[in-house]
Amino acid sequence: MLPSHTITAFTPVTINAGHPTASGDIAVGAAALTVTVVAGQVSFDLSSFILRPNQPPQELLAWIDDRLSDDQATLSMYGPGRVVELLSQLPDVVYSSGFRSLAGGGNQPIIRLQVEDRRRFISLHKACAQAQIACASTDPAERSVAWIKGDIDQIAVDAEIDAIATWRMTVAAMERKSGLGRELATILHRHLVQWLRDTDRASTRAHERNLTPIAG
Repeated sequence: MLPSHTITAFTPVTINAGHPTASGDIAVGAAALTVTVVAGQVSFDLSSFILRPNQPPQELLAWIDDRLSDDQATLSMYGPGRVVELLSQLPDVVYSSGFRSLAGGGNQPIIRLQVEDRRRFISLHKACAQAQIACASTDPAERSVAWIKGDIDQIAVDAEIDAIATWRMTVAAMERKSGLGRELATILHRHLVQWLRDTDRASTRAHERNLTPIAG
């Protein structure tokens, strides 16, 4: 089944709260790229939200609820289990309609992206490296220090880079599904290239420098 006319690629933003293992990761933001196809016209809407250290986590959930409010949209995310695990730690998450959608409890279909290597699912960063797709490159320790200092600009750029990467992996997944999927992927990729070239943002420039056909 092909996705709906609107697809939202969603990715959370994490920092490590001083723990040596991944279990110390906490969600401090998110980014989303919504792509809509109407009458042959393709539009892109990219945004991110990063909590400052003194902001309540409920503000992140409110942003997610707003971004994922379209019941007709298809959602796409890499490592859905990990995404749900991270967001489930936020206070008052049980009241979040966006979280319910990401967890599969809403009306939206979900494209679940996951790459396996040696029988283990790998991170988005490693999956992007394999596919030669740009993704956030800031060192996790540097990101944590920046967030604690309230320096969120680069964190927001990283979030948007990962959201675009998730979209590109979504298009690649569609391309592999069927002949119709390949045709749609070709069209979407062509529009993505034009949008990246027309949009003057640090996140879009990172991907414009990294373009290769369809899967990349």
